[in-house]
Amino acid sequence: MIGCATPGPVARQIPPRPADLAAPCGAGPDYPPGEALLAELLEIVRQREGAAAVCRARHAALVKAWPAAGAPQP
Repeated sequence: MIGCATPGPVARQIPPRPADLAAPCGAGPDYPPGEALLAELLEIVRQREGAAAVCRARHAALVKAWPAAGAPQP
């Protein structure tokens, strides 16, 4: 009789994301309004690129921790 029963759906349990991976990305400091010295702009660009690098690293860790079902693994 059990062989005729319709199986119920199986829910896949996914662990919650670690808090540091769930944090939103920051763009870094804003560009100054008006004119600015080149050295000041380059420092702001450096800080914004640093913020983007941190965001990319967090994203990569999140993708590694929660791979898409059926996606090829490196």
